[in-house]
Amino acid sequence: MDPTTRFLETMLIDDFKKIPPKHRQEIVKCCFEICKEYPKSKIIREILTEYGNTQFIKLKEIKYEFSVCKQAYIYSLADQLKQTGVITIPVIPSGQLASYQQEFMTTLRNFPEYKRGAILDTTPNGNKIAYVLGGFGALGNPASFHNAFVRVMRQTMFKEVYPIFQEYSTKKDSGNKLQILFDRMMYRMKGQAPQEELWHRDVMSPKMGLDNDEIFGGWLNLDSYSQFFSCVPGSHIPVKLKNIPAGFDTLQKRLKDCGITENSKQKEYMKQVKSYSTKIEVPPGHLVIFPQYILHEVLNVKAAYDMMRLFVGWRITTAIEPLVKIEKANEFGVIPLPGGMLPAMYSKQHIMAFREKEFNIVSGLKYSLESWSCETFKDENVSVKNKYKLVDRFMKSLEEVGLGDVYPKYNEEEYAIYKGIVL
Repeated sequence: MDPTTRFLETMLIDDFKKIPPKHRQEIVKCCFEICKEYPKSKIIREILTEYGNTQFIKLKEIKYEFSVCKQAYIYSLADQLKQTGVITIPVIPSGQLASYQQEFMTTLRNFPEYKRGAILDTTPNGNKIAYVLGGFGALGNPASFHNAFVRVMRQTMFKEVYPIFQEYSTKKDSGNKLQILFDRMMYRMKGQAPQEELWHRDVMSPKMGLDNDEIFGGWLNLDSYSQFFSCVPGSHIPVKLKNIPAGFDTLQKRLKDCGITENSKQKEYMKQVKSYSTKIEVPPGHLVIFPQYILHEVLNVKAAYDMMRLFVGWRITTAIEPLVKIEKANEFGVIPLPGGMLPAMYSKQHIMAFREKEFNIVSGLKYSLESWSCETFKDENVSVKNKYKLVDRFMKSLEEVGLGDVYPKYNEEEYAIYKGIVL
């Protein structure tokens, strides 16, 4: 137990109230930091409840608990990220947004894995290109990770967020570094909707990082309209990443583990959690950042227009090595997400039900998995699988298919933000 916690554990809340306000403020801020190490500490919870705008919610029947903090204490962006667990910051000036949108679309149109028709954004048969299957729209092709546009944007975003994380990391001389993580572009066509993912926490695979790593997710909104992130603010406060089951820690799984399988009963619990949630607005040109394991949901809402987004992740770590070494990055392959999963180009359901049978991607655009594969992708990306010609569900690297010279290699100077800059 660290000295601050030992000191706190010797006092009662009435003792804490006698401390001068200036010193109380510092202790409250410290409690936000150490709560994840000592989540059951009574005094820390009492201080955060009475002085830190924080509630601790217990769903006793299923032994499920989460915290809520909708307003930061001693406001700064670093404080807000530490306490509410979500911030948005401007990255692209509104007057320049249109040029970035154009560059985003130009990048899509120059992806080397796809066939092209005579008209922009179409296949040789004249159909609109569906870059990936599934309503979420997050791309899984190697070029979406490594093109010049995303590489420049990562450099830009890193410069914007570094001072915030520098303030966030209060333990100086700890060896903590900030690394940017590889992620991909999203292009969700009008009429597409992501599959609903009710309350869950995203969790990094324990094989990928160190015990005390902190992982953040988020994205840059490249639309002309606001996007939204639905979460329970502050639900990360008493949670340590390494203590969460790897993959997706879902409320639904917790319910099933407690024997609650009835749909109406599950909805009742989902509704309880939702009552504490907030929709965070992400304005055009803004970046949203949140701890990967904050309690959040993905809603099944159809896109009213073609949506553009660039996902990005952050890692605070003492690790010497990046998650992806430069030699691997220079193969220009698909990079595993922080949860350890490889981004797929289509789901298992597409393989099972739609290899030959056509389905609607959006209104007026109908394919089978095989016809989509053959019409959309260049031959080097398509292979025969059980007599069907299909693009690989997890695509090969550009180097493997002979396209390794499309983009310049990462050099050491560019790669510095992936290796990490000391905070």
